[in-house]
Amino acid sequence: MSTSPWANSEILGIKDKKERLSKEILAFTNYIAPTKREQKDREILIKTAKGAVESAYYRDTKFEPFGSYVTGLLLPGSDVDINVTTYQDSGDARRVLGRIRKELMRMSYDWNELLFIRSARIPVLTIDDKRLGTSLDLTVNNPCFSSDRTVKWLAELPELKPIFLTLKHAFSSSKLEYMRSFELMSSKNSGFASYTIICLIVAYIKTHKPENVKKSTPTYYSDLLIGFLHFYSTFDFKNMCLDMNEDGKIYPKSENYMPRLQNEEVIIVLDPDVENTNVARSSSRIRETIFSITEIYNTLLTRIDTASTDEPESILSSIIKVIPHNPRDPRPEGKKYEIKERTIKYVDHTEDDEDATDSYNDRKPWDRDYNRKRERETTPPSHSKYVSRSSKHDSSDNKKRKRSRSTESDIASSSKRAHKAD
Repeated sequence: MSTSPWANSEILGIKDKKERLSKEILAFTNYIAPTKREQKDREILIKTAKGAVESAYYRDTKFEPFGSYVTGLLLPGSDVDINVTTYQDSGDARRVLGRIRKELMRMSYDWNELLFIRSARIPVLTIDDKRLGTSLDLTVNNPCFSSDRTVKWLAELPELKPIFLTLKHAFSSSKLEYMRSFELMSSKNSGFASYTIICLIVAYIKTHKPENVKKSTPTYYSDLLIGFLHFYSTFDFKNMCLDMNEDGKIYPKSENYMPRLQNEEVIIVLDPDVENTNVARSSSRIRETIFSITEIYNTLLTRIDTASTDEPESILSSIIKVIPHNPRDPRPEGKKYEIKERTIKYVDHTEDDEDATDSYNDRKPWDRDYNRKRERETTPPSHSKYVSRSSKHDSSDNKKRKRSRSTESDIASSSKRAHKAD
């Protein structure tokens, strides 16, 4: 049984550990690619839902998949997102979805779930068939431009797909022990939406990636992954924002950008296609977001530091957790595929704590070289008593790159901009 079934012994035996990680990222992308059965199950469910919609509205509708089904950025258990454009009852999404639900209930299917979420800002009908390993979410008159934009970026940046799928899986695994209500990869629980992660990756690759990170090097994908985690674990989300109209250029989070912003804890990533829209509006816990990304970054670097160069050992399995199985066997399909949880733990800081240097009162969580920089003043986050246990073993041989902030000219020009995102 292997905890890294995506990688064979040849990959795990690569001496250079960052090159090994790069190969693992690509192997993992292939490992979670949709199987023929998963693809067929999704197609069957789409056909069933489309039939119900056309029956309810006499084909006076437009039935459009969007999201991961269109972009191909799927995890095995990903559902299908469908938008239904209607020309009858066009102003009442709840009425439309209710009518579609009644039509589905008339069908001779053993539904596992027909959940109608009426109270949501955008009402949703979730359809789950017991026979199939997937589900489908229907919305009404809710056009989505992000799928088209993502498809263009994927064509332009082939590296976007493997980095996104790796990050989405790692983010989905990570849970804060001291705040279970927060989920890093859940827009419903103050975390990221998938499109926000896509924008952050594109911004990093196009604008913030160091010049010495080259596609031609065998460590390219590991350099991107590590660089992304480092960049955003130190990013000043509280005071700065990213403008995707300019490939992720950094501007102050000022009144010129968000005049109606009431919560300083909201991350701002300006939509490249919809004016005055913040694609990261669901991300409303900056401290927890930074802490989680930092823990993933530290965990990955620790594994790189400590992994053997002589024995086969996975680097990526430090942040990617799956059900162990023989690499020769197929992975679990659909909803049988489980993303195992990685609990980010904490320790209480007390006055007689022998390892007081591990507390947030002594260091910033992203400062891996804190023992050498104790003279530098730091401002601890509000959750001062929490710290990831995995960071105890972090080595200090990895020097951090200082990321430059926006220039004075950038800041001056930003005041002239007229963006007013939500």
